[in-house]
Amino acid sequence: MPAPEPPKGSPLPNITAEYIFWLDDIYWILMAKHLVDIDEEALSAAQAELGTKTIKGTINEALRRTVNEREHKVAEAFRTLANMTFTDREDAWR
Repeated sequence: MPAPEPPKGSPLPNITAEYIFWLDDIYWILMAKHLVDIDEEALSAAQAELGTKTIKGTINEALRRTVNEREHKVAEAFRTLANMTFTDREDAWR
């Protein structure tokens, strides 16, 4: 759903109540809050490795890196599959 048009003559043309509520709706679609137990030693080590300062920043950066690494692995697997040479197996089904 597109953001509503701001009213004409608004001193802050991109900041309207409707726009703020629209952003709030988008936030809740894209983000979720979770109550989890976190290993403090692992968190400290991850913060040191990732260079992050907050729990949220550390978790989000770790998730981003993990997803990015997985995307690269999947892309490489598809490249390998696309470059394979298959033998003719027509006779195998008779």
